[in-house]
This record gives sequence, C-alpha cells and structure tokens, in this order.
Amino acid sequence: MLVCLTIPDLPEDWPAWLEQQLIGLQLAELVEELPVFTGVADRTEIQLPDVLQEQEQQVYESGLHVLSPIQIKQLLTAPHLLFELQEQILLQGGEYWSQLSLSTSQRELLDDQRKQLATEIAGDQTAITPPVSQPTRHSSKWSSWKTLIVPGVALLVLVGIVTVWNKPVASGSWGFQQGGLLSADLNARAYLDSLADAAGQWFNKRPESAENLATRLQQFSDGCQTLITAPHPQLSETDKDWLIERCQAWKDKIDKQLVDLQTGQKSYMQTLAAANETINKLITALRDRSVTA
Repeated sequence: MLVCLTIPDLPEDWPAWLEQQLIGLQLAELVEELPVFTGVADRTEIQLPDVLQEQEQQVYESGLHVLSPIQIKQLLTAPHLLFELQEQILLQGGEYWSQLSLSTSQRELLDDQRKQLATEIAGDQTAITPPVSQPTRHSSKWSSWKTLIVPGVALLVLVGIVTVWNKPVASGSWGFQQGGLLSADLNARAYLDSLADAAGQWFNKRPESAENLATRLQQFSDGCQTLITAPHPQLSETDKDWLIERCQAWKDKIDKQLVDLQTGQKSYMQTLAAANETINKLITALRDRSVTA
C-alpha cells in the first residue's frame, strides 16, 4: 500500500501518524509520494525553523502533538523537511521519541542510524556502513539522508491522488456553496482568505471513480458560477472585478477538465491531477490577493 493512503482523515490524528513515519522504515517513500498526493510541488524554499517556530524544542522533547494542523500541513507540503526533521530527532530527540512503539527491526535500525549519524558528525566517514546501492534521483543535500537513513526506496510512479486536508463538511454544502460564506461580515482580506479555505475543501474527499470525479468537478464549477454572480459587498470594485474575472477563468478550466473526462480524452487520474493543479493555483491566487486587499 502507498504510504500516503494511510494518512488519517482527522487533523488531530496527523501528529501521531507522522511520528510513526519519522521513526519508521518508509519515510523516503512518503517523501516521494507527497508532492503528487497533495498536488503541491515540494516547497523547497521553506526552512524547518519557519515551520516549527517556537515549538521547535518542544517537538524534540515531546513530539509533534505540540504543532497545529497548519504546521503539520506545512511539513507535508515541504516533504524535504521531513529528512531534516528526522535528523534532528535522531540528534536531539528526548525520551518521548525513544518510547514510541517500534518493532524490533525498527528499533535496531533507529539505533544504528543514531550511531552512524553521530559518527558522521564527528567526521569519521569511514566508520559509516555504506547504504544499499541505488540510483540517486535528486541533487539536493537531502538525497544523502534518504540513502543513509532509510535505504531501499523504490521509485514510485503516481499521479492525481489527493488527501484530506480540512475537516469534513456535509455533502452538497462544501466549497463556494456552503451556507453563509458569501454573506459573511468580513473585511476584504479575511473574505478572500475564507474563499481560499472554501476552495481547499476540494481536497476533503477523494473521488473514487471517474463518475464521482465528474460529479465533484461539476459541483466545483457550480460553486465558481455562484461566485461570479454574487455581489461581494466585502470587496472594493477593483477586487470584485478581479475575483469575477479569475472565477470565470477557473470555471472554464474546470469545465474543460470535466468535458475531457466525460469524452474520454483524459483518464480519471489525468483529470484529477489537472484539477488538483488548477485548484491549488486558485487557492494561491486568492491568498496572494488577500495580502493587498
């Protein structure tokens, strides 16, 4: 089974799940899968301290439960950080990490990794047992940690899988069509951010078939149409004109993806991948606009 398919539905379960990945044997597989699974390219510009913030030492002492769902999500959309986080846990992790449930093989591997890492930091490279030979796919410095810490990763070819990023909402009331969204008494910045949050509900539920995907695409398109015709009193005329123009462009893309799926020009997975990309760009555009609204 793909590692990403084991991500829990509820945000409160994410920390414990991610802790097991950090001390387990499948971290490299997870890092390979996440960019396609989330539909977000690895955000390599993000640094680990930017995510952990003031909770950094607490993480090493007490685990990931001190982080918010937003911080966990940031780690999963910048998966290169997971290798660095694993490294720091090996170096600084307190008793909490050593008491996590491990199989015998996992515990032996973790002990070996700690010894190897300590040896490398001390400068004695010759004492490190060479990892299992395998092709190197990345030129970044995290490639060395992938081979050192979790050897034996297989190349995963996967497109168009998404995961749960927000709390579930009732069927038929998600996205831009949820009650009260467009009439909320908010300033322009908060309003645009709320629209971005609503768009993100696309990722609440993974369509299990082409038919389900077509339904969800149609629902998202209908939501875009709702935005196009809404009065948006929260916005200035300039921001309102921008939103309506962008909504039409997003709707056109979603409608084309729906037609491509229904006519067989694109497969289920190709369409899902394209929709993920469109909606992630939509969310980014709304967030960026909110900063200047």
